[in-house]
Amino acid sequence: MSDHSLRRPGPRGRSSAMLAGLLLLSLGGGALAQDGSASPGNPGTGIPTNPDPGAGPVVFDDNATPVAPTPGAIVDPQPIGWDHVTIWPDGRTLTVYFWSGAEACYGLDRVELVDVGGTLAVTLHAGFREDAANVRCMEIAQLYSTDITLDSPVLGGGVPGVDGSQPLTGAQPTTILPGTPLLGENIQPWDRVSVGPDGRSLWVWLSGGPEPCYGLSRVEFAAVDGQPVLQLITGAPEGSEVIDCIAMIMEYRTPVAIPEPILLGGLG
Repeated sequence: MSDHSLRRPGPRGRSSAMLAGLLLLSLGGGALAQDGSASPGNPGTGIPTNPDPGAGPVVFDDNATPVAPTPGAIVDPQPIGWDHVTIWPDGRTLTVYFWSGAEACYGLDRVELVDVGGTLAVTLHAGFREDAANVRCMEIAQLYSTDITLDSPVLGGGVPGVDGSQPLTGAQPTTILPGTPLLGENIQPWDRVSVGPDGRSLWVWLSGGPEPCYGLSRVEFAAVDGQPVLQLITGAPEGSEVIDCIAMIMEYRTPVAIPEPILLGGLG
């Protein structure tokens, strides 16, 4: 996969697709466990009811400085791990977040993409900037982001036709957990997925109606034609038929732990 192209897409954001546009796709394969038997960072399959914040992203897109690689402008670039990666709905546009020193002194040389036994390894090479030899460098840790585009998706099941170039809404997401009994089930695509440094601890963003008129039953993870696909099973909860539901769109996110990493190269 070393021939993947790099680019800098426009501003990031979630899809505002309404529930009527949900992807009606049926997958084989079982749903992830809903009993909290596995938490992010631990082996096994499950959707944690009390996720370990140290295993998944601690911050998401907050205050990261976007940078582009500058090959040849870094003195002795060294490989570093990423903090988290956001996968956008097309499954092939990624934003990679990483920590480095002050922007005036440190930079990103390149991003290497390698297929390791069928799993994509993302390695950043960063270091001291050549043009900062006479600059007084502050001793701080700063969060950066860089965008990459893959030749093919690393994860399926996102909102169809959306590549993540829509502007952010600024809405604060509400945590939603699976296990809600539903009147009827919809297979809903995800808006974006943030992958923690272990490669298997995820936070999944989705758009839906306001609770208690909207619920998440379960998350399904399966391989379709060799590609990992993540789907959300949502709908109107039991008992909501007697509730006067407001027509509005809410932004949610739910923690998910999958059996094996979908990305390699994270910190630790």
